[in-house]
Amino acid sequence: DLIAQVSSETDPVSFLPKVVALLFLQAYNKALQAPGGAVGAVITVLKDKLPASTFKVLTEYHATTVKLLALQDAATGDEDDCTSDRMLEKKEDLEERLMPELKSLALGTSKEQ
Repeated sequence: DLIAQVSSETDPVSFLPKVVALLFLQAYNKALQAPGGAVGAVITVLKDKLPASTFKVLTEYHATTVKLLALQDAATGDEDDCTSDRMLEKKEDLEERLMPELKSLALGTSKEQ
């Protein structure tokens, strides 16, 4: 079920806790449900269990997601505010580059087991 959720998820922010839960399940054979704020700690726990390339993409995805959420919180709605451009840039980076790469790594890992 988690594999299906990860593979079909299109929202880059909702994707992060799901993919982290899937990677945790693959690494420890234990289910995990963590609130968004705990995702960073779970990623740290996974460091020694993931290939370096997967860990690098995961940490970059997490950092970009955190930046996107911070920009959303700071957004004023003012047209002169450049925050919306930066939010769009971060969201596009997640959707177009990092999300497909992380999906491929997580789902590829799950098929090997």
